[in-house]
Amino acid sequence: MVFMKHPWLTCFVATLCLWAFGAATPAAAQKRQIQKADTAFTYHSYYKALALYQKAFSKLKKADKAEKDRLLFQIAECYRAAGQCKPAAAQYKRAIRAKYYMYEPKVFFYLAQLQLNLGDFAGAYENFDAYLDFIPDDSTAIAGRAAAQRIEEAMQNITRYEIENLKKLNSRDGDWTPRFYTQEGDVIAFTSTREGVTGKKLDPWSGQRFSDIWVAKMDAKGEWSTPERLDQNEVTSTDLNESDAAFCQNGATMYYTYCYNTKKQRNRCIIRTSSFDGMSWSDPVDVSIGGDTIADFIHPFATEDGGTLFFASNRAGGEGDLDIWYAKGNGSEFGEPVNLGRFVNTCEKEAYPFLRNDTLLYFASTGHNSLGGYDIFKATLIDGAFTDVENLGYPINTNADDFGICFLPGLNKGMFSSSRAEGRGCDDLYSFYLPDIIFTLSGTVRNDDNMQPIADAEIHLSGSDGMIIRTLTNAKGFYRFDNQQIQPQTTYQLTVEKKDFLGAEATETTVGLIASTDLVRDFSLSKIPQGPVVLPEILYDLGRWELKPQYEDSLFGLILLLEKNPRLVIELASHTDVRPIAMGNDSLSQLRAQSAVDYLITRGIHAQRLVARGYGAQAPRRLTAPLASTYGGETFVFEAGTVLSPEYIDSLPDRNQREAAHQLNRRTEFSVLRDDFIPTGDDETSNTIGLGNLLQDRNVPYQKNPNGMPEFTVIVNGTGMQAVLNEKAKLPQISTEAVMRLLQLDKLGKKHFKDGTAAFDEDGEVLPNKRVSIQEIKVGRFYIDRTEFVTVEELPADLLLTRPALKKAGDYTVDAEQEQIRFE
Repeated sequence: MVFMKHPWLTCFVATLCLWAFGAATPAAAQKRQIQKADTAFTYHSYYKALALYQKAFSKLKKADKAEKDRLLFQIAECYRAAGQCKPAAAQYKRAIRAKYYMYEPKVFFYLAQLQLNLGDFAGAYENFDAYLDFIPDDSTAIAGRAAAQRIEEAMQNITRYEIENLKKLNSRDGDWTPRFYTQEGDVIAFTSTREGVTGKKLDPWSGQRFSDIWVAKMDAKGEWSTPERLDQNEVTSTDLNESDAAFCQNGATMYYTYCYNTKKQRNRCIIRTSSFDGMSWSDPVDVSIGGDTIADFIHPFATEDGGTLFFASNRAGGEGDLDIWYAKGNGSEFGEPVNLGRFVNTCEKEAYPFLRNDTLLYFASTGHNSLGGYDIFKATLIDGAFTDVENLGYPINTNADDFGICFLPGLNKGMFSSSRAEGRGCDDLYSFYLPDIIFTLSGTVRNDDNMQPIADAEIHLSGSDGMIIRTLTNAKGFYRFDNQQIQPQTTYQLTVEKKDFLGAEATETTVGLIASTDLVRDFSLSKIPQGPVVLPEILYDLGRWELKPQYEDSLFGLILLLEKNPRLVIELASHTDVRPIAMGNDSLSQLRAQSAVDYLITRGIHAQRLVARGYGAQAPRRLTAPLASTYGGETFVFEAGTVLSPEYIDSLPDRNQREAAHQLNRRTEFSVLRDDFIPTGDDETSNTIGLGNLLQDRNVPYQKNPNGMPEFTVIVNGTGMQAVLNEKAKLPQISTEAVMRLLQLDKLGKKHFKDGTAAFDEDGEVLPNKRVSIQEIKVGRFYIDRTEFVTVEELPADLLLTRPALKKAGDYTVDAEQEQIRFE
């Protein structure tokens, strides 16, 4: 009343009141605004909270440093929760510069996580370490730091997955969680916040548009159509968030995530279901899962019959922030959820389940030592539980969020979503393809002497999976086993055989190979040795024949040769020098040869492949190359072509030189008799020339041919042939057919013909009446060296030997009664 009577006083008092109110109002309003921001943050309205925090921060005075620093941190938290990594990282750095870590050390941890997501691995290492200085035992931070190292390693060990950004489907906004609507894979459904969604407002959580479920169709050329909303009638598409659609019962039923958005309360996300009648989607129904009305239920996946629903939830009783569960039921009613357990769920987040072939569960997780953010993992159903969790690796997984995978039925291809930096929007859709691992094995077989290809060589392939295959080389020596014959995780043993060549072996494997590979294995085959091959030195005690242990290694190479060439039959020969001993050189050498053969049998060589022969001093060594021998401290070189006969040795002027020559004559050697061995099943006893047969061994049996001439077997340049003896003939003869056989076996060449190329016609056939030099003919145990033959078209045998030609092997007589040629 008084104030009304004194207007000036009234004005003065009013002025005082306005001044006092004006001084108090900004602080109170500021406080209320921060409270509103905190409330919005609590209810996950991060975008709304962000605007309020930023406005409040701009008006706070410098004196209120503690609150300003807290708001810096809260602004960063809003950006992070809304999925905006770059501005969030910038804000955390501001908070660190303001030393907010003294109040909340996790500012380092959150920044490190974002840097890991953004690919700044050095920054991530630095800030994980800074956080661990405050909280050394934080397992999540330790795992995060390890993730930075893992992603760098993963990028160096790229898996076979091939991925591609689906630019035709992606927008500049968010596109995620693809699901094939049809079994054929020609219709894809996914979640998007692009222009054209039903809701007109922005989501207070993310600051993006509210999401809808969209679809696109693939045409006959494999091109995707422009996406459109799944429900044009706005029945399942509302002005709020619908996402993560899953389909079952041939697309007639859909389950999806629906999130409420009521102000000033914690908003819950649930699963809804709707049915398609061929024209439109029915009104959605909230899915009841175990009667739970509190927890969030998101990211549904339904089995094709609709009887089992997999989903992610933060309900009580789980392992971490978000777990994967399943429940049995149908329609909108499902029973008590079952947690998939600790093999799948961790103390972190597991979400976005996808079941493949009823036995493989694919899901996203921020645990399981992910490479950063969400990674996609695979678990296998074993004995009723999903175990053996496996990270799909780079490039499916990166340091960003990778999630929401789906597969085309029966194929190793599909889609997934990712927030990786190279995407078009904040989340993009990607296709992936896992190429089949295809293996082949091929190679070329060549002659080691001239590197020419060998045709018709037999390649025997034996796999650890029990598969046995044989093939032949073509005219160019090439062989190949295709991807139907060469399988993953299998080891193969290859054996190569070709008549008149030593065999070869090799091992190839696909074990451990993670990419398609064309295996290549070439072979070089050596010809079967012509004539004797001297073995490494084997010494015996004086007058003894027992093989001493220290010389068993001298037979090791021969053992390997026989093991790799199981069809060879050899003669193992022992030789002495010419000087007599009490027992007799022939007897002693036979016992020594038998001793070596016996040892070979103990090493697993079939006895029927071995012929022991003691030659004594009857076969002086013929040198095919210069050879050195040391005796008495002196080394002597004997020239190629030298025959170390008694006469030659006696002619040497120096005693040490003679002893060196005798030393070379004392030897153990082997010769290949044939390469067609097949076990007979008879008693395994070696073919031994016994002591009583030594004299008989100097005889060569024969049969009379129709013309009454002796016919017997000889070995010509290592090849078995038939010869006849005509003591009245003037020149040795050889049939053109036998010559062609030797040429084809590479045991004769152009250089052996006196007329060179003139000895052949235009087709490469040998002409008659041409002179050819045969290097070696073995008659029994005796040799005919370098003998010239005349080619003829018709002969009663492969060769015709004259008396002078046969005498080159030694003096002989023909025992017509015993039908033997006896060499003296």
